[in-house]
Amino acid sequence: MTSNPQDIIQEIRTIVAEHYQKAEATPLLLSHLGKLLRDKKLWPPEGNADGSLKTFLESAGDPDIIVVRDPQARAYIAVTDPANRERVEGIIQSRTRSTTEGIDLNRLPKFLLRAFCVRQEAGKPVYLGKTMPHQYVLTEPSPEKADEFWRIEEKYRLPGVRIDSVEKLPDRFRRPLLQRLELWSADAGVKLNSLYLPQNRGTNALQRLLEAQPSDIVGKLLIPADIALLLSEHE
Repeated sequence: MTSNPQDIIQEIRTIVAEHYQKAEATPLLLSHLGKLLRDKKLWPPEGNADGSLKTFLESAGDPDIIVVRDPQARAYIAVTDPANRERVEGIIQSRTRSTTEGIDLNRLPKFLLRAFCVRQEAGKPVYLGKTMPHQYVLTEPSPEKADEFWRIEEKYRLPGVRIDSVEKLPDRFRRPLLQRLELWSADAGVKLNSLYLPQNRGTNALQRLLEAQPSDIVGKLLIPADIALLLSEHE
């Protein structure tokens, strides 16, 4: 396939339109758009191997392709169209507020943090339960249970980091994890402080059982509903 500018612009229009057809679509990141174009052998264009996709889009001046940046994080660049520009800008503004407010990792459920660090097959999401104890699974939930889970795509995760003690989490992992949590929070429209554990809380037997499991086991652990209910009612 010949990667001339006209072909690239036309393909980008198609990618953008298809991306935002989904009601729950998060901003189409410039980095992801570049990957899609490379997979289609359309990028980089001939004779411009070191070119910038952002510069290419801005120079093209196509009214159907809009580049939106987060003023607080210059590396966060999204691509949208006129119909979705306002929504994308709103999500980025929300992301900015989330970043400036900060996140208290110590108050987030350990299962939730592990969902962002568990190893998963390349390209596959992790599914995080929306209700306590926020247990995650690695296999796609059945259609009737799909609404009970959030999807955590690969770009939001930091695979291989062990979350046994938040207090002992090294800074070299803490900051990247915070950045991914903030990005997911903004894109998914989930306020992380709404998921905080209550202070001075007690724990039930189900929570203690799950917290005791190694990070690579929790997502595969299946607990029958009747036993889970019994454990959750036992302090």
